[in-house]
Amino acid sequence: IEKSQRYIEIDSGYVVPKEIAESGFNNRFRETADSMFKAYDSVYRELAEYVRKKHPDWKEIDIENRAKEDARFILPTATFTQFGMTINSRNYEYLIMRLKSQNLSEANAVAEKLLQEGTRIAPSLIKYTDSNPYFRESYEAIKKVKIATSDGERRRVKLVDYDKEGDNIV
Repeated sequence: IEKSQRYIEIDSGYVVPKEIAESGFNNRFRETADSMFKAYDSVYRELAEYVRKKHPDWKEIDIENRAKEDARFILPTATFTQFGMTINSRNYEYLIMRLKSQNLSEANAVAEKLLQEGTRIAPSLIKYTDSNPYFRESYEAIKKVKIATSDGERRRVKLVDYDKEGDNIV
């Protein structure tokens, strides 16, 4: 369950990643994120007015939701959100292990918080959560994958063929 940006008005609030906070780009990041929130607010209000005029028979909640849904694309990916889940202990351990195997400080921070909360509630069930070399190495290897094309140019990925009847076959 997540806090959807589609149906709630976002006021402000974002995470500054550690890598940015410790770089020379902290102020620029904050200025950019703040301007994105201002743009969101402006675009949301203008879209609501546009939808209101275009669909005078719509309920106000539907008008606002449509405007929020479209305006949310302006928000930074660092926008605060909320997330809830139902999960069994085996998958909980696996989730923590996979997050710890990431080379991203925010993934590692979430893993640590999940580990703290999980061991507080069920310490005997949450045991196998260490970073896994296989996942750590495969994440890096996947980033480097490139596919050679017929013209000799190396690209990240190129769809060369697909079954046009795939949906019908499934």
